[in-house]
Amino acid sequence: MAAVPEPPSPSAQRWANYAVGLLVFALGVALMLAAFYAGYTMLQGVDEAIRSVQMTAPAANPAASSTGKTGEKPSPVAEAKPSPQGSPTLLHVISSYVLKLVILLVLAAIGAMTASRGAQLAGVRVG
Repeated sequence: MAAVPEPPSPSAQRWANYAVGLLVFALGVALMLAAFYAGYTMLQGVDEAIRSVQMTAPAANPAASSTGKTGEKPSPVAEAKPSPQGSPTLLHVISSYVLKLVILLVLAAIGAMTASRGAQLAGVRVG
């Protein structure tokens, strides 16, 4: 008959739980710090992203530009210029930052849950 392996002693199990728990806790804290750092760097670039948006020129009202004299043509209407192909619109900038914020919040929540589980595992008493 095969010998049944002996279970580890409570002291060895306790130390193993403690070591693995601390590693998992450190991983969770590292995930949260990565999320906070990524959020900080993301907020540093918001102003430049907003400035990179090319706004179109507003169209002038032809009725407001006329002099009121009969027979005169109103001044030419200022035509709105389309934004260049490579420049983002304000909607694109806002939606990308909202998406990044949601991803960072999920990453921070996962980090917090991981750190919590690691702390629970480190605190488990065996025997």
